[in-house]
Amino acid sequence: MPLVVLTARVGYRDRDSFDVTASTGGAGWGAPFAPSWHLLRPLLELQRLEDLSVEDWSRCVDAYTREMRASYRANRWAWDRILARRRAVLLCSCATPVRCHRRVLAEILVQLGAAYGGELRPVPAQASLPGLGR
Repeated sequence: MPLVVLTARVGYRDRDSFDVTASTGGAGWGAPFAPSWHLLRPLLELQRLEDLSVEDWSRCVDAYTREMRASYRANRWAWDRILARRRAVLLCSCATPVRCHRRVLAEILVQLGAAYGGELRPVPAQASLPGLGR
């Protein structure tokens, strides 16, 4: 059964979640999938200025894909480990999944045999059912 890869924002809680951010994911085994700060700093600045063009995003995708090719060669153990799973939820803090490396990484994993299951929405912490007195 191939890996089903999903994406979500950091804060989503699941036993199959993997933080693949440069800031908080570097401590775990999601580090080989995080973009470098060299790539990330200019992207974050463009996003902050709300000046990220289609061309800018395309260059970021190309650069991140090159980084992931290098990561695949250098960290094959991590790639094999994630591809051997049944399910993985890739986490990042970007608000827009369409322009986030978590989605690009999901597409790379699809090229390696995974199936993409989409973006997950967080479940509110105080979710309750009507009539249960909560």
